[in-house]
Parts: sequence; structure tokens; C-alpha cells
Amino acid sequence: MIKVYESVTASVTNTLALTKYLFLIVYSKEIFNFINEVQDINKNCTSKDHVEVINKANRLDRIVFKCMFVSCLIGTTGYVLGPVIKMIITVVVFKGPWNYEMIVNFYKPSNFGSYLLNYLIQILDCILGGFVNVAVDTIFFGLSINICAHLKILSLITDDCKLLIFVNYHQSVLEMASKLKKLYKVIIFLQYMLLSILLCVLAFPIVYNDDILKTIPHIFHAVAGIVEMLIYSYCGQTIMDRAADICKNCYESDMMMVMLRTKYEVRIESMFYHASLPTFTLMVSRTMSLMTLMKSFL
Repeated sequence: MIKVYESVTASVTNTLALTKYLFLIVYSKEIFNFINEVQDINKNCTSKDHVEVINKANRLDRIVFKCMFVSCLIGTTGYVLGPVIKMIITVVVFKGPWNYEMIVNFYKPSNFGSYLLNYLIQILDCILGGFVNVAVDTIFFGLSINICAHLKILSLITDDCKLLIFVNYHQSVLEMASKLKKLYKVIIFLQYMLLSILLCVLAFPIVYNDDILKTIPHIFHAVAGIVEMLIYSYCGQTIMDRAADICKNCYESDMMMVMLRTKYEVRIESMFYHASLPTFTLMVSRTMSLMTLMKSFL
């Protein structure tokens, strides 16, 4: 049973990482052009208040990137060194036999050469998977937070702005949101679908093991998946909220035409998933319900 869920979790994680790796290769030009487009629009903001909104968003983007990079580095190091430390403790401290511990134990090598080769492959898999996830997720966060900044700027603009300038600016921001939705459509769908499967599978070892030390790696794995979903959900929810704020601001002004343009939600969605905090809350609550149900049967 242990081999089964470890194989499933490894397969789900690798599938998501491989998809994001292919995403970076296939859409590298579109991503680069999109980032340049956002930077060009940022340069057009000359007002002191508007520049401060942009700078605040970029500072938040850098903080999130650093946190995710350091977390990925620490987590990857723990995954890579964990089995080796476990083997050393077993042999040196407890005088036990020398067992070839792997990062993912769905395969037991019979000799040191096979063990070393497979362990190096798993190390490479962890490093590439971790940092590819960080790259794709932080690009999404950076683009989303800049779109949110421009939506916030639109909500701060008062009646002294010419209607044509306002509408053109609003249209540019809507086009950026539409591009982001189109670019990340597949990623968002797989992110929610595969991570919901991953959380359900990880619920088994967390509930089944009475030893808290054995559940720690699975808990960290589940937390990493939840944080990934939270990033997409938070960004999608913030974009919707900032777009709604424009309508509220226009309602108190004379720009009724703009209010009509903003009556539709700006949503980052993919098929039957849409990136929002209610979606995130629903998926996490269902996972907790599943864990409670499994606990009652074990």
C-alpha cells in the first residue's frame, strides 16, 4: 500500500512539473512578450500615487518570489538528504542493516550502482520539478499582481480623467487579464485537478500513520500543494475584487459608460475551475472531510 500511494503522489507531482516545464518551453516567447507589455504599461504611469501602487505590487512580487525560492530550496534539500540521513542513523545509531533508502520508495535497488543511479535521477527530478513550479507560479503571481495594480489605479481615477483615456486604459488592462487567462488556462486546470488528487492521496498516510515523525514529509508535501493552490486562488480573487472596485468608484461619479463596461466579472478560469478563494476553500474543506471519513474507518 505504501508503494501505491508513493507512486501516485510521485506521478501526480511529476505530471504537473512536466506540464509546467513544457509550458515554459512552448510559451516562452508569449511569456516574454507579455512581461514586456506589462512593463511598458507600467512606464506609462507617471502620477506619483499610481507609481507607488505599481512599486508596491512589484515589492510584493519580489517578496513572494524570494519566499518561494527559499522554501523550494529548503524543501528540496530535505527531500534529497532525508533518506541518506535515515540510512546513516539506522546503521550508526541503531546498528541496523544497511538498506537502500530512496526519495520515493516505489523501487528497491539490489546493488549500490543501481541505487546511486536511481538516486541521482530522483535528485534531478526533485530539483527540476521544484524550481520549474516556482518559476511558473511566480510568473503567474507577478503578472496577476501587476494587473491588480492597474485595476486599483483605475478605481482611484476620478472625474478629472478624460473618458477616452479611461476607457482605453481599462481596455488595455482587460486585454492583459484575458491574455493571462488564455496563457494559463491549461496550467490552472491541471493545478486544481492534480493537486486535489494529490491532497486526497496524501490524506491516507497522514491518517493511517500513528507515528507523527513518519507523517511529517507527507504533511509538508500537502502544505506545498495547498500553498500552490492558494497562490492561484488569491490572484484570481484579487483580480475579481479589484475589477469590482472600479464599478463601485464609477457609481459615485459621472462615468456611467465605464460602469456599464465593468458590470461583468474579470475571472481567471479554466473549464469548470476558476481561480478564486471560494474554490480553494471548497477543495481544502472536501479534503478535510475525506480525511475525517477515512479516520472513522481505520
